[in-house]
Amino acid sequence: MPFILEPRQLTRLSWLIFLSVITVPARTAQLEQPGAPPPIEVIKLKWEKEARLPQNFDPSNGGASGSINDSATSARSGGGGGSGGGGGGASTTQGMQPAAPSRVSFMYVYSMKIKNHGSKEIDGVAWDYVFLDPTTSAELSRHQFLSFEKVAPDKTVTFQSEQRTPPVRTVRTQAAEVNKHGNLSEKSEIKCVLYDDGTTWRDANTSDDVCNLLRKGKAGLSRKRPA
Repeated sequence: MPFILEPRQLTRLSWLIFLSVITVPARTAQLEQPGAPPPIEVIKLKWEKEARLPQNFDPSNGGASGSINDSATSARSGGGGGSGGGGGGASTTQGMQPAAPSRVSFMYVYSMKIKNHGSKEIDGVAWDYVFLDPTTSAELSRHQFLSFEKVAPDKTVTFQSEQRTPPVRTVRTQAAEVNKHGNLSEKSEIKCVLYDDGTTWRDANTSDDVCNLLRKGKAGLSRKRPA
């Protein structure tokens, strides 16, 4: 005698099949965000202060030689952490050379050199440049960046971004004294990694909104590029 399911049994069986199907993509999505750190090595972390001449400045028309330099800089190799800071004075022209223009602006260039030890190509990285008190390890400031560069497996690239914001703004007296002497500790924190296949890695303490910003930024760049 053939086995016949009643209508109630068919309905229950249909729901079980449906639930078993929709749970597969959910498990796959979780695998795209592993708990372990991403296979990225931070080789060098650096910031420097650069002087910029006005766009309409003409050194041949009674202006300066154009060799304005502010030597404030910091660099840290390996691991994305360590000490560094900014200090030094601007060079000045002497003799018969005219004075530098008074409307010189300054930019702070923050960079991070990484190596991709993973098996997938990287399309973009959301990362923070963090400055710490070297004595207490208290966080003094944080600069957040979205960098879009293709990094093939086993290749290196330097992410670079410019800001008008200095490493540390006006802070507590103790921190200001640390900043004055250029002894700030530094580290980088990788928040989200966007791969060329559309998957992402996200730090456990980072909101998915950061990865969404990374995706939108990459999509915006793709639309701007000529076909």
